[in-house]
Amino acid sequence: MNDMNPLYLIAALFGVTLWHELGHLLAARWVGVPVIRLSIGLGPLLWQHSLPNAPDLALRVLPLGMSVTIPNRRTSDGTSLRPHADDLWIAAGGPCANFILTLLLFAVARWLPMSPDWAYGLVGVGILSAVIALFNLLPIPGLDGGHLLMAGAARLGWEMKRSHEIRLRRAGIRFVVLASLLPLLFSLWMVF
Repeated sequence: MNDMNPLYLIAALFGVTLWHELGHLLAARWVGVPVIRLSIGLGPLLWQHSLPNAPDLALRVLPLGMSVTIPNRRTSDGTSLRPHADDLWIAAGGPCANFILTLLLFAVARWLPMSPDWAYGLVGVGILSAVIALFNLLPIPGLDGGHLLMAGAARLGWEMKRSHEIRLRRAGIRFVVLASLLPLLFSLWMVF
């Protein structure tokens, strides 16, 4: 696989990210928390479609990442609407799904007969899945590790105001988007 088509990488990234978000969706369904929307991308809403008995599908302006939207765990006055353990399970669902996918792809590449190119490709997608899981476990608000940290802290009795939590998550997401764009901007700067 010396000449890898960039479209394969984009397709793999899309598939692994979708698998990650489906892990959150399944975890939410398992603990009985409704899922409102599955969004592809970040930023303002471009398109949304409602499905019967399923979360809405949404397409956003920036094609960077995906997200699953669930109802807030607290009311505006701070009253908890569900156990903190539910939020811990939902936050852990995505990384767990990625690790399961990694193991499945490694097993298929190892034990099913196929060409070396296919086996290397499956192992590469498995590594990508593990990297996405590990990246999402960073304790940055807006990522799964940040959700785990805040839900764990809330479970121990330390809970910040909802408005502060929202601002912290938005700042975390901005940081992640900027940090993700830096290598691209650096590459463009080196070319020109």
